[in-house]
Amino acid sequence: MMRVRVVGPESAGKTTLAMALARYFRCRFVPEFARSWLESRAAGSVTAAITLADLTDIAAGQAALEDETASWGGNLLICDTDPLSTSLWSEALVGLPLPGREGEAGLLRRYGLTLLMSPAPWVPDPVRYQPDPEARAVFFVRCRQVYPDAYLLDGGWDARFSAAVEAINRARRTPDGQG
Repeated sequence: MMRVRVVGPESAGKTTLAMALARYFRCRFVPEFARSWLESRAAGSVTAAITLADLTDIAAGQAALEDETASWGGNLLICDTDPLSTSLWSEALVGLPLPGREGEAGLLRRYGLTLLMSPAPWVPDPVRYQPDPEARAVFFVRCRQVYPDAYLLDGGWDARFSAAVEAINRARRTPDGQG
């Protein structure tokens, strides 16, 4: 099974793209665990404090959700984020990367392709933390450092979707399915 992760700053269209790609390729989709976690535990408020322990739980939850979905079979899995991205959020929100096994979880997982979304105009959402465009730009730069081989998606929706489909098709043609 080739796993594709969609990462980047908030409000870049990651969830919309990941869901559209799963529909297009008729494959399984792994939602962002942090969203459901925040909605249930933080009452959907960005003003709720989040701790390093919370982010560690979120990373572990993302990994477990991804593995559970992968166990259902298929040849392609579209993941709306990954545990490593949660470690980047830990850096941004609490000033520290995730510790121990959860911090390494994103590095130890294999993905056939990483799609990195560039910043896009802000769309308000009760569980988003970075409305400031400069903060999102800094997060994007950090993503480029951590995911150096990522396929960059830029431009409007149609350009991003078409480029993502092309990148996935190209990655699926490689002998090992690993991009």
